[in-house]
Amino acid sequence: MRVLFRNLALCVLGLGIVLNVGCGGGGTGAPVSVTKTTQQGSLSMQILFPKPLTRSEMKTNSRSAKSHYSPGAIPDGSFAVKIVLSDPVSGNPIVPTRIVTAPIGLSGSLASPITINYPALPVGNVNVAVTAHGLTDASDPPLATGNSQGTVVPLGNTVVHILLNLTANSIKMVPARQSVGFGQQGSVTATVFDKQGNTLLTPLQFSTNDPDLILLQNTGTSPATINMTVTNPNALDFAATVTVTEPDSGLTTSVTVNVMGG
Repeated sequence: MRVLFRNLALCVLGLGIVLNVGCGGGGTGAPVSVTKTTQQGSLSMQILFPKPLTRSEMKTNSRSAKSHYSPGAIPDGSFAVKIVLSDPVSGNPIVPTRIVTAPIGLSGSLASPITINYPALPVGNVNVAVTAHGLTDASDPPLATGNSQGTVVPLGNTVVHILLNLTANSIKMVPARQSVGFGQQGSVTATVFDKQGNTLLTPLQFSTNDPDLILLQNTGTSPATINMTVTNPNALDFAATVTVTEPDSGLTTSVTVNVMGG
């Protein structure tokens, strides 16, 4: 089961380095400063998963395409966060890669924040890379990426702000034109791609400008196929438009569906 997450916030607080990602909406939260006192520093990372979008919020007309998205925050559809700490010179990992998935309670509500602990980090520069993914194992192309550097020092604090950049680059829906008559069904498939042409598992919203063309689903996850039908025998022949939108990036495209009455 896929769960959609809105404005995932990632905050890191620790000895020697503080990472604040999208906390309180797109990286505007105040970071927490803690002082490192030895040649190795502990680092704790707290990941907060806000409440997912409701069905009504996912309807196309319930909010504008970008009104709910805070730039720099982890986007809707993120089911896991991958965190990589590495040496900025050699590129070698300092600690093993961590993948953190969203905790879901029995009622469907989100559980308490997850705290990830790094018990010992060497003094020196550290590169912090964060990616958001639609699969729990983070094996899919990232929906958003962010990267920054900090310096772990024996005494003092380093504050690192990471704003994530959406990777969605284009959206395509097929077929470009079809006809659906009374009692018939048709379908369209929409897919979101990154710059490399990889398919992204991101939420989509569908709508139409013709009340006689009934969309049997108005949401889905890229690549998403939705079905449609005409139930009104007195429907007027009309070149309807079906539109799909990726809500966080605002990417949108449309196709034509010729509606025919009975």
